[in-house]
Amino acid sequence: MSAEGDALDDANFAELIYELSDRAFVMAKDTAAGAGDAAERREGALELARRVNALAPRAQASIDRSLSAAVSEAIVDINYVLSEGRAPLSLRLNQVLR
Repeated sequence: MSAEGDALDDANFAELIYELSDRAFVMAKDTAAGAGDAAERREGALELARRVNALAPRAQASIDRSLSAAVSEAIVDINYVLSEGRAPLSLRLNQVLR
């Protein structure tokens, strides 16, 4: 488990997971729109992936299934960013791009 997640109570941990998931979603939307600097976005996505992957075991073990869903969506969005828009879309990104 991540040292970052270990120090947080359940409410703050959930807030962190949702924040990271939201950041991944924004990056994915920017990738789809071709907005911003792709190299900076890639660096940000790599750091975000490291954090999300470190926190994922606690989120997936939580009784709150929305945490596992937020992690899953973040991972799909991060993969989309890292693939420069060639990986499959997350459900939420698909909804936005319709």
